[in-house]
Amino acid sequence: IAFFILMLSNFRAFSEFGLIAGLGILFIFFSMTFIVPALLAVAYAKDTTSLKTKDLDFSISRHLTRFPLTTLLMFTGIAVLSFLNISKVQFDYNFSKLTEYKGLESYATDIEVNKMFKFSLTPSIILAESEALEQEYERAIEDYRKSFPDGKILRVDRALSLRSFIPAEQNAKLREIKKIDQLLQKYRKYRPTMSQAARTNFDAIAEYVVHSPVTEESLPQIFKNNLLPVQKSSHKRIVLVFPKADLGQGSQVLEFAEQMQQIKVKGKQIPLASDSLVFAEIIKLIFEEGYGILAMCYAAIVLLVFLILRNLSHTFLVLLPLTYSLFCLAGLMGFWNFKLDFFNVIMFPILLGIGIDNGVHLFSRYKETQNIQNSLSTTR
Repeated sequence: IAFFILMLSNFRAFSEFGLIAGLGILFIFFSMTFIVPALLAVAYAKDTTSLKTKDLDFSISRHLTRFPLTTLLMFTGIAVLSFLNISKVQFDYNFSKLTEYKGLESYATDIEVNKMFKFSLTPSIILAESEALEQEYERAIEDYRKSFPDGKILRVDRALSLRSFIPAEQNAKLREIKKIDQLLQKYRKYRPTMSQAARTNFDAIAEYVVHSPVTEESLPQIFKNNLLPVQKSSHKRIVLVFPKADLGQGSQVLEFAEQMQQIKVKGKQIPLASDSLVFAEIIKLIFEEGYGILAMCYAAIVLLVFLILRNLSHTFLVLLPLTYSLFCLAGLMGFWNFKLDFFNVIMFPILLGIGIDNGVHLFSRYKETQNIQNSLSTTR
């Protein structure tokens, strides 16, 4: 019940976690109530009279366990349906859904703002050791963008550094600006006779005439605050890399990270830092280690149950309902198109730890009483 109460939360990650956890516990409960007694009756009871000696607290369970083979066949059918849908289970790469909060105005505004731009407003950061390395990083990223093959989606939008605001070939451009300024001075005497529109254009051109090159010192302070370290003594430089991706979509973040890893300067990958890349690494760890960790959890439980029961068939009997429950839960998720994500994926090893207790307790009670009905009604 506690897990299902989480579904009342407006925070989507909590509500989905509560649903998965609650369903998992419910599946485990039904497996203990129905499947374990039926398995005990088929495997160990000489007859089914022990199933009829005492009424159960659960009337449905009483009727199902009177016919153990029928019960097992019914649940086998459910397992087959689950198997057909397990392959449909997918991982949800949409990070933004995890933080979705119904009725939160700032969340809705954030989505609206992100739709207004074709690139992410949250850049990744490169920390260059020198001005020369800063230019190499920026040049390498630009070269990669220009050479990117057609037909594929480029996730790297552009790189931005303090040098980006300093025009190239300034001497040649200043010579052209000087010529423009000379023309402005030559025709300034005719300004009073110009139309209003012409005078506006004339003044606008004159306003942008410069006579000296642009340097870092002449740039607005707001640029330097964002692209230079706070420590004045530091020689490091900052390069911003803007992804052409929705950072709420994990698959796009992975593509951005993979493309950035392909860009090398002096034979080395560009050192890049951002929250999006941390998420990308988390996704990789889940896929690289998740299945292995889950298998290790299951193997550890199998070993511990075997050490307790000292019998392989008993171990199989205790583990089968738990395995069946997780199997059906995964099948139901595939049928509903309910995707795994960072929050609910951890529920599977937790369910392994919670669910194994039921089978062990019930089977231990049966070994003491040798009565299936009594074991089921007295095991808590």
